[in-house]
Amino acid sequence: MSESWMRRLVAAALIVLTGVGPHAAVAQDAASTGVVTGVVVEKQRGAPLPGANVTIEGTTMGTSTDLDGRYRIIDLEPGTYSLVVSFVGFQQKTVTGVEVAAGETTTLDVALAEETEQLDEVVVQAQAARDSEAGLLKKRAKAATVMDAISAETIGKSASSTAASAIKKVTGASVTDGKFVNVRGLGGRYVNAQLNGAELPSASPNKNSVPLDLFPAGLLDNIVTSKTFTPDTPGNYTGGNVNLSTKSFPDERTLSFSTSVTYHSEVQFDNVLRPDGGLDEIPAMVPSLPKGQLTAENQPIPPYFGANQQEQQFLDEVTRAFSKGKVTPQRRSGPINQGYSASYGDQFQVFGDTPLGLVTGVTYSRSTSASRDRLSAAAGAGGQAGVSTEFRFTGESGSTEEVLGGIANFTLNPHPNHQLSFNTLYNRSEQKSAVFLSGRIPRDDDSRTFNRRRIEPIDRTVWNLQAKGEHMLGSGGSSTPRLTWSSSYSQTTQDESDVRFFTDDFLPERNVHRIALSVYEAPTRYFRNLKESTWSNDLSLSVPFGLGNVQVGGSYLRKERDLEERRFAYGNLDSPNYEGAPDTYFGECIGLIDTDGCDTGPYQNADRPDLGVVIQERTANQNNLVGNRTVGGGFAMVDTDVPGVADLRFIGGLRVEYTDQFVETRDGQTGRIETTDLLPSANLVYALRENMNVRAAYGRTIARPTFREFSPSTYYDFQRQEIFDGSPNLERTLVHNLDLRWEWFTGPGELFAVSGYFKSFDAPIERVVVEQAINREVTYQNQQSAKVYGAELEARKRLGFIADPLRHLEVGGNLTLTESSVTDTSGQDLGRPLEGQSPYLINADVSYDNPELGTTVSVFYNYFDDRLDTIERENQPDQYERGRHTVDVVASQALPFGVEMKLSVKNLLNEETEVYKNFPGNEFTTVRYRTGRTITVGITYNLQ
Repeated sequence: MSESWMRRLVAAALIVLTGVGPHAAVAQDAASTGVVTGVVVEKQRGAPLPGANVTIEGTTMGTSTDLDGRYRIIDLEPGTYSLVVSFVGFQQKTVTGVEVAAGETTTLDVALAEETEQLDEVVVQAQAARDSEAGLLKKRAKAATVMDAISAETIGKSASSTAASAIKKVTGASVTDGKFVNVRGLGGRYVNAQLNGAELPSASPNKNSVPLDLFPAGLLDNIVTSKTFTPDTPGNYTGGNVNLSTKSFPDERTLSFSTSVTYHSEVQFDNVLRPDGGLDEIPAMVPSLPKGQLTAENQPIPPYFGANQQEQQFLDEVTRAFSKGKVTPQRRSGPINQGYSASYGDQFQVFGDTPLGLVTGVTYSRSTSASRDRLSAAAGAGGQAGVSTEFRFTGESGSTEEVLGGIANFTLNPHPNHQLSFNTLYNRSEQKSAVFLSGRIPRDDDSRTFNRRRIEPIDRTVWNLQAKGEHMLGSGGSSTPRLTWSSSYSQTTQDESDVRFFTDDFLPERNVHRIALSVYEAPTRYFRNLKESTWSNDLSLSVPFGLGNVQVGGSYLRKERDLEERRFAYGNLDSPNYEGAPDTYFGECIGLIDTDGCDTGPYQNADRPDLGVVIQERTANQNNLVGNRTVGGGFAMVDTDVPGVADLRFIGGLRVEYTDQFVETRDGQTGRIETTDLLPSANLVYALRENMNVRAAYGRTIARPTFREFSPSTYYDFQRQEIFDGSPNLERTLVHNLDLRWEWFTGPGELFAVSGYFKSFDAPIERVVVEQAINREVTYQNQQSAKVYGAELEARKRLGFIADPLRHLEVGGNLTLTESSVTDTSGQDLGRPLEGQSPYLINADVSYDNPELGTTVSVFYNYFDDRLDTIERENQPDQYERGRHTVDVVASQALPFGVEMKLSVKNLLNEETEVYKNFPGNEFTTVRYRTGRTITVGITYNLQ
């Protein structure tokens, strides 16, 4: 662990621990008494009841619920009590047999039914508190939209380390590139990502997707994916709106520490391909970029050809300033994979008796991964076998990553009718990867071997600060208007400093090494920095009436992006002889050298100067851009029971969104999109019985192009080795969405659900290949239309109904079937699905959970069918990623004194990741590698 990372981790841990110390005495006092806490909701819709009275029968002890229906009664002597819950207009309920133990918190949620002709008090026996997964299912049952979710409980069971790995368990969700989520086969611009209800900026130069691997799973309370649109949410999602919720108001004091170590099957600890050195930033002596078109006259670094003595000296100094770090990957030992986390939460009384909730947490992980026997190849139609190999390389890769994350969330209830929340989150990932590939390009010379190297450091951060408020505008009660507001500022950065590429070749017949610029690019170093910030604000007013409520509100979002990129290539490569030793060549043959050969120092004889290899500016100003997007929205919607139709609920209305999106490159080229869209929505929920619903929904949503896609610029993707050309003529996409779902919640944590959906796209944006070479050149265009339709099946059931010995077993799973088609601008069906679309996805799991023994064992299975990876140029077969089976096994055992041991084996099958093209009668693999198995052993301590 580097010293700077150690300082950050210690500082973050102190932040967590400083919340613990001052209240140690309070913990001692609370050890002899207990607490009863929970939520009071209305039975019909599951909505919280603020201002409900909760008292202990036969005593004067009691409280009122807050805006979220929460209550908390403290300082109860150990024993058994009866809890009386009442609210005007609802039947009073008495819950008997509420057991309170010293130093423990008893959680009891209560649902009140509206008053009818039968006004007798309801008396029930207390039941065990629902677990968090069951709580989320209850939320789904009462939700206004079609939604799916995964709780912290399931995230923990699956041993998911990030939000990206956790969300794969959600029905219809899949993950590409290990971090970008697809919902119902739609990703990028068709999925909106939020943190605590506020839109997140992207940290990807080329995509609209938010990389969910930046969010440690240990900081999350749940992940909720809404699949249908309502007017009170942003209109820019079609597949789904993914909301990450961090841990919030605690019901009791919590304190947790955990640590783990991981073995990676592909990592040989003394033999991992890794970068060596490199620059953190461009040397200070390099002049800044001028605006406008770069020419030979205004280049920040002068060309070496025809350079005078002063320019030669400057070239020597600049080139030597770039010499830190090797241009080729090195084999080095990798650090042991390990992780640490700590969290603390509690409630306090401040300013007298005002409740203050606090949750803080910090996580740190360090990992090394490797992939051996990698394949990268390309082919076109032709030759006797119908396939012409354009290039074929094999090799390996290695990567190290350090991740630090932290949250600090505060909730203050200054009055029972008012609540204020402040949330902060910070995550940082420093990843350093290296790739070496070797092979041939048959069209040039069948016997010549080409060696390609890539060193890529990526430093990514996300920072979020959010303030929210909820206010009852009156004395409280179910008929009081409610005002809610939120303001959030988020910023993501992606710093790629000193990304290095180097290719050479070797001709064995002549024993000749060379750097052939006529075949491939010169050795190059990239410096790219992306910063994107989002300021989002929401305000809404909900006014109850007899059958429901009317809600009106507005939103304002401002997103800004700044992308700076500079490219430096080595020139004058033919002056000294290259002998196949890259690091020696770029160490001794740079700058001013002796005329008779390379020298390790600058040439001192001013009468006979000679330039060796020198750095040259190869930046294109059109690749540097600034952009902004302003979205203003307003909505009106109603959530009401339908008069005359028992158990039928309608949620719908209209949202209006104005979009002004602008981008300008450093050389003065611009692009703009300015539209106003009307987005209607209608959701129907029919309760066939108390635990069974039928849902139907329609909504119109939009998808906007990214800044990069509609800018007149060119961008190089390091990992995919593709050149992207923007298209300023792109238009936004309009999507019509239809959904139908039947759902049956058979018991706590159990359900059966069947869904169907249909989506019609006007002017969908697609990536297409313009030219195929070692580096593909691609662009973006609006097709005429597209359609997506499919079905989802989901089930989760405990097996105790079969026999009592099976009561600790639970089985679950979901299946997503999807079909899609695309019509081009001429009206022709292209005969292929949308990019990233799998015909079907499968998730299944079996869990054994025995609370008496403290033992949990879970097996998780995931499969996605072949999905379109890359759309190729006309008359060439597209590239598909082959489907993969994944099996994870996770086990945990509770030990005395709050200690828990956990063992997980991830990616047990270790199937190959493979991308292929289907030529007539022949299949050609373009990418192939294995990610490896991991075995993790961890220990956790939880305060009891």
